Amino acid sequence: MFCPGPFYPSLSKSLLSNHLGFNLYVVTQDQKVMMIKRSRTVSIAKSVLGATVSASLKFKYAIDENGEFTEVLLLQAIKREIKDEIHMEFDDLSLDHIVAFYQNYLEGGKPQLLVMYYSELTSQQIIQVFNAESSSDGMESQDGNRLLPLDMNQINCIETNSIKVGKKTYEVFPDTLGTLGYVLELYKNKHASEQ
Repeated sequence: MFCPGPFYPSLSKSLLSNHLGFNLYVVTQDQKVMMIKRSRTVSIAKSVLGATVSASLKFKYAIDENGEFTEVLLLQAIKREIKDEIHMEFDDLSLDHIVAFYQNYLEGGKPQLLVMYYSELTSQQIIQVFNAESSSDGMESQDGNRLLPLDMNQINCIETNSIKVGKKTYEVFPDTLGTLGYVLELYKNKHASEQ
């Protein structure tokens, strides 16, 4: 890595990253997790499946006029990135949807938020909005141009650089493997407690 070692420093002392990222996984009403097929032009994880949204938080949207970072503005900044990436608005997104905070050592220790959102929309409704908005503005999402719904109950194998859903295998970025595995565990626990 890029820090003197042998140990990784705390986030407050880290020399590695100067911004906060987040990964959002949208789980639909029909029990699908929406994944994006990343484009060939992104900086990392080219042409593989990624989280619904993977973005860097723009701090200028998360601070008030006095330069203070606030929870309300943090959520507004996350919502703005979601709108930019997948053309969706989740007005009821709250701090409760942030399920983890971690450092991504694959990206030099970048601090990340993991966000999990249960939508009342079906996977096809989300795809329709995404496709309509993408074609109307003539631009593809910053991350990719296709959303794929994967059945949460059919994800049966997470391997080194891929996941299996039923009999189909998808290549994914290692960071996605870790976060998707955690999201899948939260999903299974939620459904087990509801029964």
